[in-house]
This record gives sequence, C-alpha cells and structure tokens, in this order.
Amino acid sequence: MGATVSKQKQKKTPIHTNSSSLVPSAADNSIAALTQPERTIVSQVLLDQQKENIHTTPVSAEMMSVNVVEKAETVADTEKERANMLDPNHFSIKGVTVKYFSSLVDVWGGCSELKGMTTQDICNKFVKPQTESSKLSWCADMYLSKDPNLMGQVHDANYFISHAWKYTFLDVVEALTNFVDSNKLDPEATIIWFDLLSNSQHNTSAKDFTWWTTVFQNAIQKIGSVVLIMQPWDDPIPLTRAWCVYEIYVSNVAGSSFYVAMPPNETILFMDSLKKQSQKYLSLLANLNSQNCKAGNTSDQEAIFTTIERTIGFSKLDRTVLETLAVWIIGTLQDHITSSRSSQNHILQIDWMLALAGFYRILSHYEKAESMYVECLETSKRVLGPDHPDTLIALNNLALLYYSQGKYEQAEPMYNECLSTSKRVLGPDHPDTLTIMSNLALLYKFQGKYVQSEPMYTDCLATSKKVLGPDHPDTLLSLNNMADLYYSQGKYDQAESMYIECLSTSKRVLGPDHPDTLVSLNNLALIYNSQGKYEQAEPISVQCLKTRQRVLGPDHPDTLISLNNLALLYYSQGKYDQAESMYIECLSTSKRVLGPDHPDTLVSLNNLALLYNSQGKYEQAEPISVQCLKTRQRVLGPDHPDTLIALNNLALLYYSQGKYEQAEPIYIECLSTSKRVLGPDHPDTLTIMSNWAKSHVLAVTARRKNLCQ
Repeated sequence: MGATVSKQKQKKTPIHTNSSSLVPSAADNSIAALTQPERTIVSQVLLDQQKENIHTTPVSAEMMSVNVVEKAETVADTEKERANMLDPNHFSIKGVTVKYFSSLVDVWGGCSELKGMTTQDICNKFVKPQTESSKLSWCADMYLSKDPNLMGQVHDANYFISHAWKYTFLDVVEALTNFVDSNKLDPEATIIWFDLLSNSQHNTSAKDFTWWTTVFQNAIQKIGSVVLIMQPWDDPIPLTRAWCVYEIYVSNVAGSSFYVAMPPNETILFMDSLKKQSQKYLSLLANLNSQNCKAGNTSDQEAIFTTIERTIGFSKLDRTVLETLAVWIIGTLQDHITSSRSSQNHILQIDWMLALAGFYRILSHYEKAESMYVECLETSKRVLGPDHPDTLIALNNLALLYYSQGKYEQAEPMYNECLSTSKRVLGPDHPDTLTIMSNLALLYKFQGKYVQSEPMYTDCLATSKKVLGPDHPDTLLSLNNMADLYYSQGKYDQAESMYIECLSTSKRVLGPDHPDTLVSLNNLALIYNSQGKYEQAEPISVQCLKTRQRVLGPDHPDTLISLNNLALLYYSQGKYDQAESMYIECLSTSKRVLGPDHPDTLVSLNNLALLYNSQGKYEQAEPISVQCLKTRQRVLGPDHPDTLIALNNLALLYYSQGKYEQAEPIYIECLSTSKRVLGPDHPDTLTIMSNWAKSHVLAVTARRKNLCQ
C-alpha cells in the first residue's frame, strides 16, 4: 500500500505571489497519497463539481420495464408479413431471444470450435453460406421456416445491439448473457436486434449510405433501447468505429434508453482496477473521443461526421456515453457491496465501499462520497477494529475527501489520528505511515504552515531513502514534494536542483516516457517559468506535451495539464494569441472529457477569463468570470479555496476596469471568508488583504472626486 502519484494544480497570479491547491488523485484501497508530484499551472490569482447530473441508481428490471416485454408475442404469419420477409430489401426489426444464442453456439460446433472467431468470421463461415439460397437474413429464414421451434425464437426486438464486428462472437454472446443476468431479465423475453442475424448479409456492398442509415434509424427508433458492448474497457473498439458512433447518435436523438454491457471477464478486470485505484476511470475517459472514429468507407465517415456536427455535436455524444458508463459502474459497485454484505465477507465489502466512495469523489459527488466513506469507516472500526490497516485506509480517504473540498479543519485531526495510529501499529518507517505523514505535510503546506510542513517532508524523504532506497518511486515522490515545498516558498534554487535530480533518476529507473517521469519534466518546466527562464522552460514544456499526447493520448487529463501549462508559459511571455487558442482547446476538451462542472474544467475557464482581462477584453472576461464563480459556489461551496480564487478574480476584473467601488465589497467578502477558512496569516489571506487595500485606496479617491464635482 504505497504512495501514488497525484496531480497538483499550481496557481500563478499576474499581480501576486503564486500559491497552489490540489485536486488529489490517490489509490482508494491503499493509504492514499495527497502528495503533489505535479502542479497544473492555472494562472489563478490565488490558490489554485460535479459532472452533469448522473443518475446513480443501478439499472434494474423495474427501470427497464418500459422497454422489456414480458413475453414477446409471435407476429401473425399473414401474407403481407410473409411477402415482406421474402423481400431482401425490406427493413425488419425482427430479432432472436438471448437464450437462442446459446443454441447457435451449440449448432455451430460449440465454444471450442468458435473460440477466437470474430463476428465477421461467423458471418463468412456460417450465416452467409446457410442463407445463400434465399438471400434473406438469418431471422427471416427462421421466421419463414415450417419449424415451430425456430419460428418461436423470432420476435420483434426490444434491444438493439451496438458492437464491433472484430469482437469475437463468443464475447458478444457472453456480454449479452451477462447483461440479462445482471439486470434480472428473462432471456426468453429479451429479444436482440443483432445486425449479423437481423440484416441480410448478401449484397451488402451494393447498399448505399442512405439505405444503411435508414435501417439503423428505423431499428433504433422502433426498438427503443440500445445496448453498447464495451471491450476492452479502457479503449472500447466500438467508439473507434463510425457506424457504432452513428448508432449512439441515433439513440440520443431518438431518446432511446442506452445501456452498457461487457463480457464477464472484462467486467472483472474493470471492477478490480477500480477497486485498487478509482483513478483508473481516467484511462477510460481519455480514450472516449467519438470524433476520432473511422469507417471503412471514407464517404460514409464524412457523412456521419457531418450529420453529428450539424445536430448534437461530438461533445454531447461523448457525454452521453460517459454518463451511461457512470450509471453502469455505480450500479455494478453497489451490487458488489450488496453481495459481499450478504455473504458477510466484510473485508471485500469494505474494499467495494472504498471503490464506490472513490468513484463518487472522481465524479465530484462529494455528499455521496462522504456518506459512503463514513459508513465504510464505521463498518471497518466495528468489524475490524480501530487499528486495522483497512480502517486507516478509510480514515485517510475520508480526510482526503475533506481536503479536496477545502475543509482543512475537518481533515487535519483525521490525518493526525491516522498518523498516530499508523506509527503505533505499523511503525514509523512503514510506507503507509510515510504516505500519511506526507499527506499531513501537504495539508500544512496549503494552510501556509511551512514551519510544520518542512520537517515532515524532510523526515519522509530521509526515511524513504533509508527504507526503500534512493531510486524507489515513493522516494522520488518524496523528493518531488520537498522540491514543491521550496517552490511554494520561493526558494527556487533549492527547488530546481531537487527537480533536476528527481527527473534524472526517474528517467534512469522508470524510463523517459513513464508518467512519473513526465510529472518531473512538467515540474522542471514550471520552475523555469516561475523564474522567468522562458528559453529553458519552453522546449521542456513542448516536449512534455508531445510525449503525453503520444503516450497517454490527446484527451488524457495529464495531457490537458501540459496543454494548460504551455498556454500559461505563452501567457507569461505576453504571447496572448498562442495562449488563447490553447486555453480554448483545453477548456473544450475538458468539458467533453471531464464535464463542464469538473474542477479542472473550471480552472481552464478561470484561465481564459484572466487572459481576456490581461488583454483588456473586459466584455469577454466578465461573463466567464461570473460563470466560474457561480459554478464553484454551487459545486464546491462558498468557502472552498477555489471559490475564493474566483471571487478574488472577479474583484480583480472590476479593479482592472477602474470599477473600484464594485471591486471593494467583493474583496471584503473574500478577505472575511479567507480569514475564517484559511486563517489570518495564510499567504492567500495576506494577498487578498493587499488587493483590498489597493482597491480601497482607489475607491476612496474615486468617491472624493465625485463629491468635489
């Protein structure tokens, strides 16, 4: 249970000293590290969500009752129906029962025979040869046969399956079976429209784009429910295929119900990764970009893109998938909790509760995360005892949640309790003890208590070198944290030498492309930027961005950090046009990937407002500043440090315009809250006080001028 890398956002101000705050990223089933190997420069004047509302109820049979028929009735075999079925160009919504798929596997030779065969392989080996004489779909041949057993398997479908033809057929069958089982559906009443069986597979190349779009639109609109089969979980193939993306688009436009299904083995891999570290979800976020999808036919791809761009847009389409995934993940985790509670497997129950709480935290559902962490902590204390390592994990992670909300007074005693217990139970040199100590040191740092923070960081680094060795990743993390503390204090020479050492060791031990190495690279660029060494900072920033784009992908949150930091570098150099385009790109991608209310998205929004302010584009800056403040007040609360940033920045905007009387009351409110929340001696409180003093003098001067006129 060692320390994990977390992403740190550093705020730099145009008129004050820079300070920083954290959106931590930590393993939820280990002692979570709040340490900061990376800052995200965000041009905030001080320090320095919630996604769109996501339903968090597991999908149940009751929820699906509108879409699931209890028992599909066989359509009367009228002459008209027969004529339609005999027409290979006729559109049909006929499908087969989920139960029938098992029969097909047996008919085609069993699992051993079909192992490794894709859906395309199945089409070529079985479906097309066996429907060659009729040129009809598999469903039509069954429906028109004289065999009542076959006819009874074909009904009007109630689920449309979106999948990739390069999936193995057995994986598709397992995903459908898993979907039915997990949602307690009747496999004989769950009728699947599966293009392999529902469409004729003959002369498909002769059918143009309009024919195919008509088929998919009609099928999805009439059927009313779409199930997307996701595999692999961290880079799902269907979202790389234009026709699958089109099916999701039609589902959105038609208002159809949209679900996710995975094969059991893929579900296990995904859930286990979430149990170990909820941040694994970010890997999935990074790879969900429907605008990168491809089609075998370039003209089809262009037509699909045009349709989507003219209507809902790719961003909304991706948000639909992400929200559906969130619902599915939450429901699955809740099922695991219920199952482990029923079997009285308390350790597993606590693991799943931690995973769900961590996932809520990632989604910025803080109230739900807090409730789950509190329940988890109480359960762990009761079942395992107050000194059990899992109890320490729950206590640490609840403190992490309070920390991420800016509730420092609630977080501090929890970290102290956690550290004291860990020293006594695990020993002062245990890696988890060091991680907790580092977390508390970071908390002190953000409270401006450098005298308390520094000896803790020093102790962490020295012990980590002794116990784990100088090249261990946790030692590098401690080294980076120590450098970051010096950075925050303006001790740039000390910080620089430590960042260089950290980067050199990380390259040698982990490799030049390892995410932790890129964190060190990023931090070195930041220190050069803060020192005004732009010629040294720029090539490092560009290298870090390009490497992350190549290794992690252009939409990964770490890549967005680098994009934002490079934009800040250009901002610092007065290259406003370059900075603006990057900030806009960063904001757009963050909205799509993380959601419009995510803290990182709001950081990008804030940065863009500050840039416009610096350019004197006050009409563009003001609505963005107001939006940022209102969203932070709603999502994070009025006392959160990031909310104070937004409040201060709005006052700064009025100050820049000479509207001193509008700026002054905002500064007073900001100062009062900062004194109460952060303390009167916190660096940010002192910064606000200085800002208010300047505004107050000018406001008084303005009032006197008005009186004299």
